[in-house]
Amino acid sequence: MMFKGSLWLDGKSISIALKRLHVLIGYLFIFNLVFRLVWGFIGNQYSRWSAFFPDRHYWADLKGYLKSHHNSKQYLGHNPLGKLSVTLMFLLLFALIATGLIRAGTDIYYPPFGGYILSQSIKPGVELDSVSVRTPELIDQDKRNKLFIYKIKSRMGKYHKWSSYGLMFMVFIHVFSVVREELAGRRIISAMFSGKKLLQAKQEPFDS
Repeated sequence: MMFKGSLWLDGKSISIALKRLHVLIGYLFIFNLVFRLVWGFIGNQYSRWSAFFPDRHYWADLKGYLKSHHNSKQYLGHNPLGKLSVTLMFLLLFALIATGLIRAGTDIYYPPFGGYILSQSIKPGVELDSVSVRTPELIDQDKRNKLFIYKIKSRMGKYHKWSSYGLMFMVFIHVFSVVREELAGRRIISAMFSGKKLLQAKQEPFDS
């Protein structure tokens, strides 16, 4: 046990507190993603989904971009590799959020699945409002473990972990590529703040 002021904190209490903090941070990520989803419909032309996700001409554009060693065209928005990177990051974000919400419900009974799990697994005569992660004695473990969402708990935890690793890797690659393009004189970082990109001489700009 750990002593802090007048409170005794055991390992379980610390674990629950850390999980709650983890879930609250996850909710902030969800809010941020929802805002970005909406912005994809109401933002400027380079913020919209048509500027990010590959279209029917995408693979031909990517092939030409790779053959040119990234130097044949200057893009006002994302180049073909940037589009692929952003698409993968969005897919990983959706996987991270979906698996995280399942674990939030099964681990500490947080929304949106926590209420359902508790309602289906509390013991007879127990008030739903009196049950929490700190009162496992009020939960029928057998009933809870038979729930489908609880059966996939372990698998979702693994997917959540690997999705987070994949997202961190993609973020690293994305940031590395942006810095490399900036150092090559393409002024991507400054364009993010000013909304204007300095075009290289004798090059026709292309919208992505």
